[in-house]
Amino acid sequence: GGSAGAIIFGRTIIPSLEADENKVNLTNFSAMNLMNNFDIWCHYIKKDDATIKKFMKEYKLEKIISLPEGIGLIVTNKKIEVIGKKSAYIFGKKKRKLNVEERLVK
Repeated sequence: GGSAGAIIFGRTIIPSLEADENKVNLTNFSAMNLMNNFDIWCHYIKKDDATIKKFMKEYKLEKIISLPEGIGLIVTNKKIEVIGKKSAYIFGKKKRKLNVEERLVK
């Protein structure tokens, strides 16, 4: 999925609050958590870094995979792999690049 279709596979849907106001007053932001406890940030561009760090602190998010336009992830029981022409980025204690075809072992 893309956008919300990708975010729902993460630990929570909290990253969607950056683009979509919580008009229905949700209190449970749990998602399917099929990404090894990562949250997913879609439509990532470099200027999102400060917002992502703010969300991590405000909502106590531990790790986020941020996905620029045009890339996706292949997820299996054993790995998460970036596909497309760009890299993804992992935000945790530090920001790090997750290169195309690089595998993150689950």
